[in-house]
Amino acid sequence: MLGYVGAVFNWIGLYAFLIGAIAMIIAGIVRYYKKSTTLLDNIVFLGMILFFLAVHFLVFKPFLIDPRNDQLYLAEHGVTTKGCISSLEDTAVYRNGMPVLKMLMRYDFGDKAYETVVEQAIPYSVLSEVRVGRCFALLVDPDNPRRVILR
Repeated sequence: MLGYVGAVFNWIGLYAFLIGAIAMIIAGIVRYYKKSTTLLDNIVFLGMILFFLAVHFLVFKPFLIDPRNDQLYLAEHGVTTKGCISSLEDTAVYRNGMPVLKMLMRYDFGDKAYETVVEQAIPYSVLSEVRVGRCFALLVDPDNPRRVILR
């Protein structure tokens, strides 16, 4: 049941506010051409459009859409390497029912050693294995070696 609730909230975060802004733009245009609008109506519609766009681009896009796109991109184009956890911190955030951990990862890619912070949701099935000193397979972006995710 909680999986369905999470999927609904995820969809709302990804699409509902953007669709709401588009619907408000269309409704505003229709009302404008019917000539039944007042200045207050136009200001209210403009405010609602700006609200929907602000929520989408300032709240949901940086926290839901961009991390998902990064993971999809790295899953397709990433190069596998081995990285070890230097430090570990619980963020007290849950994504899709899984805890999000902040990990400082050290890894070698090419001829250089890198150290970067990875914030990723960790499934409960492997949560007990995630601890300082453990090494895991990472997917590294070949164009920007600081962009990594746990495989």
